[in-house]
Amino acid sequence: MTISEKLIPRLLARFPGRGLARTRGNATGCNLPAVHPDVGDLCIDDDGVELTISVGELTHGHSVPTNYQESSRSCERRMWKRSSRG
Repeated sequence: MTISEKLIPRLLARFPGRGLARTRGNATGCNLPAVHPDVGDLCIDDDGVELTISVGELTHGHSVPTNYQESSRSCERRMWKRSSRG
């Protein structure tokens, strides 16, 4: 199971009714429409190695495991915390 397969349902639960949608043709990506057009949409893509999280054209970041000995459960919790701040 990919991190996005766990992340997307949690985002849907945290932001109900906000229009979160999977990226067309990509079951591992999603877009959360912007609250303000000057900021832009939140886009998340999971390539199986890392999450790329973009905020409109303003910025983006990459979340990758920094400790490959870390359990997948621990890694998932850490990545969930990093991607769901707010």
